[in-house]
Amino acid sequence: MKNDTAWFGLLARPAFHGLAEYYEKSESLLQSARREAASRIDEEVKKMAKDSKLSDDQEYAEWSIKIQDHETTYDMLFTNFFRYSFIVLAYAVLEDHLDRLCVAFHDAKSLTEPPPAPRGNIVKTYRDYIDRGGALVQSDLWEPVQDLQSLRNCIAHSSGDVSRSRYQSQILKIVAKDIGILISRKSANDEMTPLYLRDNMVMVEPRYCTSIAPQMHVLIEAICKAVDLPTTMKFEGNTIILQ
Repeated sequence: MKNDTAWFGLLARPAFHGLAEYYEKSESLLQSARREAASRIDEEVKKMAKDSKLSDDQEYAEWSIKIQDHETTYDMLFTNFFRYSFIVLAYAVLEDHLDRLCVAFHDAKSLTEPPPAPRGNIVKTYRDYIDRGGALVQSDLWEPVQDLQSLRNCIAHSSGDVSRSRYQSQILKIVAKDIGILISRKSANDEMTPLYLRDNMVMVEPRYCTSIAPQMHVLIEAICKAVDLPTTMKFEGNTIILQ
């Protein structure tokens, strides 16, 4: 067994943990920046009102203009840009791990069929190869990554506009699962602003983003166990035992 094969399952854990931590910290920083910017607006308008002796109506008008710009920047643009980009990133991590898993599977089991080339429906391509090799796992473990692929494709190919996406039927099924994916003007969430204020746009709640990395890790670990690839290690004296 090649070195890369032996260590694949162990190195997957920190990768998915890092992906989850990246989202949580980035989301927290974005929301902190949003709150700080809103506080600065309040302070600036109060100072302007005091220095220029504005009436209450004038002060409110100034605040309203600035807060609308703030909401456009943070609620409409930054939030959607960030969560869309996270979905694209998560899918890239998934695709990379499935590719390397197939290579490791081929090595560990000395399969005659070579690992597949990533083309077409990539998740299905890798899954079919893994299934043909006999590393069967619960079918429902594949469902979240197939959903992720549909969302990534909608974002990458139609900027999140479901109405012009070839993955519309898949997206509608994902929305029906109530896992944190909504469609503007079709799903109720008054706290979220769709990108470009358009109808039929994918809207992503934090709870969906926090679910992605753990679900991918569960799938990869389950396949590793089915293939007998180590996923943990222990020390016995000066010796590392892969398990």
